[in-house]
Amino acid sequence: MNVIPVSQFAVDAIFPRVAHFLAPAIAHNRCSHWTPEALYQECVAGRWILFVDDHAEPRNAMLGRFDVWQGERVFYVGFLGGEGGTDWQEAFNQLAAFARRFGVTRITAHARDGLLRHLQHRKLSTLVEIEGTAHGQG
Repeated sequence: MNVIPVSQFAVDAIFPRVAHFLAPAIAHNRCSHWTPEALYQECVAGRWILFVDDHAEPRNAMLGRFDVWQGERVFYVGFLGGEGGTDWQEAFNQLAAFARRFGVTRITAHARDGLLRHLQHRKLSTLVEIEGTAHGQG
């Protein structure tokens, strides 16, 4: 995947064409408050960055933002998706080159287990849902 950032001024034209790629990742990430509409607004405001593989006919997309974690500049990818068959490791390599120009020292991502098989990564934490009283079972 070529990783091409979308200007916040072009989000109106491109986001609606890739929202269906991002929707499953947003729905899967049930530990956040994000919705497609809220992320669209964040991209328009320039707080999140939309990346696509092609401006004319996008088939893959990811959403990320610059952040500071314990004093370290990181680039956090919260959501990604597409038509399939994408070399996400290459996409993250390109993203790292982009982010390092802005002083980022680490790239982090929320990734589903299936994607991890295809990425060189180091697990930072594991979020799990504990069954029991949270579901009225006890």
